[in-house]
Amino acid sequence: MKSFRIILLLLFSFLLLDQNASAANAELYGQVLYRNGGPVSYVEVIIVKGEKESDSTSTSTTTNRSGFYSKELKPGEYTLKVKGKEKEKKIFLSPRGTRVDFKISKD
Repeated sequence: MKSFRIILLLLFSFLLLDQNASAANAELYGQVLYRNGGPVSYVEVIIVKGEKESDSTSTSTTTNRSGFYSKELKPGEYTLKVKGKEKEKKIFLSPRGTRVDFKISKD
Protein backbone atom coordinates (compact mmCIF):
# COMPACT_ATOMS: atom_id res chain seq x y z
CA MET A 1 0.00 0.00 0.00
CA LYS A 2 2.86 2.36 0.81
CA SER A 3 4.50 1.76 -2.59
CA PHE A 4 1.17 2.53 -4.30
CA ARG A 5 1.08 5.94 -2.57
CA ILE A 6 4.65 6.68 -3.62
CA ILE A 7 3.89 5.77 -7.23
CA LEU A 8 0.73 7.90 -7.16
CA LEU A 9 2.65 10.83 -5.67
CA LEU A 10 5.38 10.55 -8.33
CA LEU A 11 2.82 10.38 -11.12
CA PHE A 12 1.04 13.46 -9.78
CA SER A 13 4.38 15.32 -9.53
CA PHE A 14 5.26 14.54 -13.14
CA LEU A 15 1.86 15.77 -14.29
CA LEU A 16 2.36 19.07 -12.47
CA LEU A 17 5.84 19.48 -13.96
CA ASP A 18 4.48 18.83 -17.44
CA GLN A 19 1.78 21.50 -17.02
CA ASN A 20 4.34 24.05 -15.83
CA ALA A 21 6.64 23.27 -18.76
CA SER A 22 3.87 23.87 -21.30
CA ALA A 23 3.05 27.23 -19.70
CA ALA A 24 6.64 28.46 -20.04
CA ASN A 25 7.52 31.53 -22.03
CA ALA A 26 9.70 31.58 -25.12
CA GLU A 27 12.03 34.31 -26.35
CA LEU A 28 11.16 36.42 -29.36
CA TYR A 29 14.27 38.25 -30.50
CA GLY A 30 15.86 39.84 -33.52
CA GLN A 31 17.40 42.94 -35.00
CA VAL A 32 16.05 45.93 -36.90
CA LEU A 33 18.41 47.23 -39.57
CA TYR A 34 18.30 49.84 -42.31
CA ARG A 35 18.68 48.45 -45.82
CA ASN A 36 22.29 49.69 -45.85
CA GLY A 37 23.02 47.47 -42.81
CA GLY A 38 23.08 50.13 -40.11
CA PRO A 39 21.18 49.44 -36.86
CA VAL A 40 17.87 51.15 -36.11
CA SER A 41 18.37 52.28 -32.51
CA TYR A 42 15.61 52.80 -29.95
CA VAL A 43 12.65 52.01 -32.22
CA GLU A 44 9.51 50.31 -30.90
CA VAL A 45 8.64 46.81 -32.12
CA ILE A 46 4.89 46.22 -31.66
CA ILE A 47 3.80 42.63 -31.00
CA VAL A 48 0.14 41.69 -31.55
CA LYS A 49 -1.39 38.34 -30.57
CA GLY A 50 -4.86 37.30 -31.68
CA GLU A 51 -6.69 36.35 -34.83
CA LYS A 52 -9.29 39.11 -34.89
CA GLU A 53 -8.73 42.77 -34.18
CA SER A 54 -11.40 42.67 -31.47
CA ASP A 55 -9.77 39.90 -29.45
CA SER A 56 -6.15 40.79 -30.06
CA THR A 57 -3.76 41.87 -27.36
CA SER A 58 -0.58 43.79 -27.92
CA THR A 59 2.68 44.54 -26.21
CA SER A 60 5.91 46.08 -27.39
CA THR A 61 9.63 46.24 -26.85
CA THR A 62 12.32 48.69 -27.92
CA THR A 63 15.54 48.01 -29.80
CA ASN A 64 18.83 48.82 -28.13
CA ARG A 65 21.62 50.95 -29.58
CA SER A 66 22.65 48.08 -31.89
CA GLY A 67 19.10 47.49 -33.15
CA PHE A 68 18.55 44.28 -31.16
CA TYR A 69 15.32 43.53 -29.28
CA SER A 70 13.91 40.67 -27.23
CA LYS A 71 10.71 39.83 -25.37
CA GLU A 72 9.54 36.81 -23.36
CA LEU A 73 6.09 35.63 -24.56
CA LYS A 74 3.89 32.55 -24.61
CA PRO A 75 4.45 30.44 -27.75
CA GLY A 76 1.90 31.06 -30.50
CA GLU A 77 1.01 33.22 -33.51
CA TYR A 78 1.92 36.90 -33.52
CA THR A 79 2.10 39.84 -35.89
CA LEU A 80 5.15 42.10 -35.55
CA LYS A 81 5.40 45.70 -36.73
CA VAL A 82 8.13 48.31 -36.49
CA LYS A 83 6.49 51.52 -35.28
CA GLY A 84 6.07 54.06 -38.05
CA LYS A 85 6.61 51.49 -40.81
CA GLU A 86 3.94 49.68 -42.80
CA LYS A 87 5.83 46.41 -43.06
CA GLU A 88 4.57 43.66 -40.76
CA LYS A 89 5.47 40.01 -40.29
CA LYS A 90 3.21 37.20 -39.18
CA ILE A 91 5.18 34.62 -37.22
CA PHE A 92 4.80 31.56 -35.03
CA LEU A 93 6.78 31.83 -31.79
CA SER A 94 8.27 28.40 -31.12
CA PRO A 95 8.60 27.13 -27.53
CA ARG A 96 12.37 27.17 -28.14
CA GLY A 97 12.34 30.82 -29.25
CA THR A 98 12.19 32.55 -32.61
CA ARG A 99 14.39 35.16 -34.29
CA VAL A 100 12.71 37.77 -36.49
CA ASP A 101 14.83 40.43 -38.21
CA PHE A 102 13.61 43.51 -40.07
CA LYS A 103 15.29 45.50 -42.86
CA ILE A 104 13.62 48.86 -43.34
CA SER A 105 14.18 51.92 -45.49
CA LYS A 106 15.31 55.23 -44.02
CA ASP A 107 12.44 57.65 -44.46
